[in-house]
Amino acid sequence: MEENKGIIEPAAQDAGVVDVEKELKELRLKQKKLERENRRLQIEMDTIKDMNEQIARTQGFMKKENQRQIFYNTQLLKVSPYLVLMVDEKLKTVMASDVLTQMTDVSLDAVRDGMQLDEVLSKVLEESALNSLLEKCHSVLENKVSDTFMLNNYFGEEEKIYKVDINYYSSPVEGASGLCILFTDMTEVIEAKERAEKADKAKSNFLANMSHEIRTPMNAINGMSEFILRDSTDEEAKKNAAMIKSAAKSLISIINDILDFSKIESGKMEIIPVKYDSSAIFMDIVNMTMKRANDKGLVYELNVDGDIPTTLYGDEIRVRQIMLNIINNAIKYTEEGKVSVDASYDMDREKLIIRVSDSGIGIREEDQQKLFDSFSRLEETRNRNIEGTGLGLNITKQLVDMMDGEIGVSSRYGSGTVFTVSIVQKCIDPSPIGDFGRSIEKAAVENESKRSKLYAPDARILIVDDNEMNHEVITGLISDTRIQVTNAMSGPECLEYLRESSFDMIFLDQMMPGMSGTSTLKVVKDEKLAENVPVIALTADAIVGARDMYLREGFTDYLSKPIMYEELEAILFKYLPEDKIDTDEHLGQDADALPVVLVISDSSATLSQVRSFLGKGCKGVFVRNDEQAGRYLKEHTVDYVIRDGRSMT
Repeated sequence: MEENKGIIEPAAQDAGVVDVEKELKELRLKQKKLERENRRLQIEMDTIKDMNEQIARTQGFMKKENQRQIFYNTQLLKVSPYLVLMVDEKLKTVMASDVLTQMTDVSLDAVRDGMQLDEVLSKVLEESALNSLLEKCHSVLENKVSDTFMLNNYFGEEEKIYKVDINYYSSPVEGASGLCILFTDMTEVIEAKERAEKADKAKSNFLANMSHEIRTPMNAINGMSEFILRDSTDEEAKKNAAMIKSAAKSLISIINDILDFSKIESGKMEIIPVKYDSSAIFMDIVNMTMKRANDKGLVYELNVDGDIPTTLYGDEIRVRQIMLNIINNAIKYTEEGKVSVDASYDMDREKLIIRVSDSGIGIREEDQQKLFDSFSRLEETRNRNIEGTGLGLNITKQLVDMMDGEIGVSSRYGSGTVFTVSIVQKCIDPSPIGDFGRSIEKAAVENESKRSKLYAPDARILIVDDNEMNHEVITGLISDTRIQVTNAMSGPECLEYLRESSFDMIFLDQMMPGMSGTSTLKVVKDEKLAENVPVIALTADAIVGARDMYLREGFTDYLSKPIMYEELEAILFKYLPEDKIDTDEHLGQDADALPVVLVISDSSATLSQVRSFLGKGCKGVFVRNDEQAGRYLKEHTVDYVIRDGRSMT
């Protein structure tokens, strides 16, 4: 055994080798793992290094960008004509526009060092304005919103009106927040606006006064020509009177165009939609245009689709005006042939469609593009004898635009023109109007019947107007009706009559000196002097929208000067009590045999007493002085004359 001592057995030797190799293998694996970890860490370190470099570059860029923005903002603040202040969340100043140094003795360096906002603005705003501003600033900071308001400031001897914009800001870089406050001096703008409004009001007043001053004498011209046409037996005189009346209508049409255009130009034309009977509009169109076409020897065709809804919703007055402008224009420029009017309704688009065609002179293609220009008349030399201002189609185009419609024209020079208008008119009652031709015939018979039967000797009306000629015109126009007329020359005189007597209708002029018609009507309503009595606005103020204005003021209806007998008669038929209108034809005929009494007195009370005394047994003509009496006697004969209550014949 000793011989083998120190000798390692082969098996043990092999086992030791295996263990060493195993350890070496494990060490190599760990080494590789460490190498991989080392490489990963190196990559991460490189990434972090790159990120740090990127952050550094970004910070550098942002710093430069911030400096650039500060530079730009500073330059903007230097040239800004407005006072701009930037404050932090504690309302300490950060920046300001250079305007501040012009308004105060505060330096921009002091602003950048941080001054309290109230300290800075106390040099610009008076105390109440400053407190109001500070309250707004705190509200914006609390709610983190923006606000805009007007600030009246009385500082020193000057009054300033500022528009103040307060905007909340929050910086994403430094986490700073605060307010940017912009002051815009609106004093001159508002003063300019007020001057423009005053000028516009002055223009409107001028137009209203011009309308009144022109229409008042036109009322006399129209009324007197109507008297001649009705009473004269001299055919030459009647022919001349008809020409005078026609010229008066043309002049009024021109005046209306000018006033309408001015109203549209100033933006005061309003579209006021109401429910209306569609057939009534077409009836009016026939009455107002057919005779004119027939007088020129033209064939007049009106084709109304029977499926047009009975009741539509829109501005009835403007629809009628559009149709009249186009139809009258066609008649005006057509010397022979015909004028056709076709009306239909598109139920899907709720549009009323009017097509007017004529066989007139036509329009050159190059002229069609200026057809709707204001004060534009095509081929002046050729059309110099045709009346008009060149405003009608311009007004029509603007009205159509205001009603969400379209207007188009097609024409061949020398062969006629076709105008097509489509305007939105909502359908209220889809029931079709049916056979319109039969409706026209029926209405014509009814109207003729009405014209021959207006006789109301028991009816009493009060006419209030400061112009004596207007009294004569209205009284003369309705003299055959035997209506009892009382005349008042002013608002106070009107109130006196109403406190003493009752009337069936009142015609009240608007533009009277002292107490206007509107003021008079207010007293009448407040004192309940004429409850349930129709009060008709009688005025020469015919600017667009006047009718609607008077209706809003409480008038029952509106009658524009110059007064046309047909319109006056229609008003009487509409508003006089039915039991006061005698419809027996023989009464109207027998009335012509009644004795005529001329009453002269400058006392309204005396005239009223004599009128009541005479009753309906005679025809009374009431005048205020010898001059008026003389004018009446030149054209008429009388049976009796009463002066100041005493009979002279």
